Amino acid sequence: MSESYTVVTPTHVTLIITSTINSFSSQRRFAKTLTIADLKVTDTNVKCGEFESGDIEERYKLSDNDYAKKKDNFRTFKEQNLKNLTQTKDQAMAKDQEKKDKEEEEKAATMKIGDRCQVEVVNQPKKLGTIQYVGPTDFHPGYWIGVKYDEPVGKNDGSVKGKRYFECFMKYGGFVRPSSVTVGYFPEADELDEF
Repeated sequence: MSESYTVVTPTHVTLIITSTINSFSSQRRFAKTLTIADLKVTDTNVKCGEFESGDIEERYKLSDNDYAKKKDNFRTFKEQNLKNLTQTKDQAMAKDQEKKDKEEEEKAATMKIGDRCQVEVVNQPKKLGTIQYVGPTDFHPGYWIGVKYDEPVGKNDGSVKGKRYFECFMKYGGFVRPSSVTVGYFPEADELDEF
């Protein structure tokens, strides 16, 4: 017994049609019964490069004033979205800063003048000292801790921009955020201990 096979194919074929006149192509469906000779089409009305002109402004031009008068243009859409994005970012940053300020204020409330402390600031060595000031300052918003260091590792003498917050020798004073200060038992180093 011999087996017979039947191949079933669609009745139409899809062709991509290109031209030597321009770079555009199109996709068309034709019946399978069509011959290649029937496909050859010549259009004498087409000018070479007619639709490929790089000078788009000649075809349609809208002045900036007329474009600005339209409410549903891309420029308006872009400006509105940029404004919304900026407002959202500003609100998020303000909320984060408010949260940080509240945390700093709460931590500052646990400290008092005369407490011994250790100061840890990023990319700086640990420093020991005594708290001399707790509260807001005129030189920068937020809560600050004024520290009189045991060694000359500070930046000032307890005053900043002409306003005195506490007294100490030059280079023995500094101001840091409460988050950089740890209050605890940090005794002063005795000079005799070094020997």
